[in-house]
Amino acid sequence: DTWHKADFKLQATILLTMFNAVETWLIKSPLWDPAKIQDPTMTNQKFLREHVEQLLTSFPTLNKQQIHKFVVGLFDLNKDLPAFKNHLRDFLVQIKEFTQGQDNTELFLEEQEAQLAREKEQQRIKASAIPGMIRPIDQDEMAE
Repeated sequence: DTWHKADFKLQATILLTMFNAVETWLIKSPLWDPAKIQDPTMTNQKFLREHVEQLLTSFPTLNKQQIHKFVVGLFDLNKDLPAFKNHLRDFLVQIKEFTQGQDNTELFLEEQEAQLAREKEQQRIKASAIPGMIRPIDQDEMAE
């Protein structure tokens, strides 16, 4: 969804939760219409895998192996949000929805902010190791 790149973390979390709920049998009712699909071996996991694969065939830039690998990843990575988000990002690049001259930096905003915070903390630690490098007023703010 190119209009909601800023909400990527939220959308990834929702997807992860949904796939996890199906994978761990939290959803007991059939997700398919039993009148239309009469396969006795059908499970929610099998149905969702097949349904998502079918939906993704609409992207002409993807082949069946790419689609299958992506769907398997959605189920395999549904307990690890960072890995799940990376898997989604890789898929977005593959479908080339976000590479048509658009800025993709918002997809990585959370990681960039965390990296900046780590770098700032490292600089503060280095500066505090040298007497006089941190102004007394700044030391009071760090103590709070």
